[in-house]
Amino acid sequence: MKKSDRRIDRTKLTITSAFIELLSHKSFDKITVNDIAEIANINRSTFYLHYEDKFALIKQIINEHLEKIDLYTDPFHTDSDAITINNAFTQIFEFLEGDFQFYAILLKSDCWPFFHKYLRELIMKLIIDANNSNISNDDKNEEFNILIKTSAIIGIIEWWISNDMPLTAGEMADNMLDIFVKLDA
Repeated sequence: MKKSDRRIDRTKLTITSAFIELLSHKSFDKITVNDIAEIANINRSTFYLHYEDKFALIKQIINEHLEKIDLYTDPFHTDSDAITINNAFTQIFEFLEGDFQFYAILLKSDCWPFFHKYLRELIMKLIIDANNSNISNDDKNEEFNILIKTSAIIGIIEWWISNDMPLTAGEMADNMLDIFVKLDA
């Protein structure tokens, strides 16, 4: 296994933190590499050693968060007997709750559509895996069911984050399960 260089890891973390700080009060379109470098206290050339541009940076940040969500919910879609759907929802909401500041900043920024696209794909995969579904071109009802559930989860996640998480992760999971039961009825 390749050992990571702590200096590189620390620099990337500093760049990411600076970017997220900027994103909390400035739109993505207005953020420049100079802004990121200034807040991170690095040279622009250091930024470019690690990232092609700010788009590569946001893509990496989003991918890292989605990979964490995917790993966090891994039992949900690999061993459905070991975990219930309710537990899977609880895990998803607990994960989001653990990094609330990041998701709140992302939701309020113009980067949310980037994240939304990839989150949608991940959630759709989780639902398909949980249902052991294979979407075929002939089964539009199953495809619609999965799309409705995916949209419901994302909409509820957005509501929960934008309202400063007024319910616990467990309460959110219970509500999601109720919705899914009604959708499947």
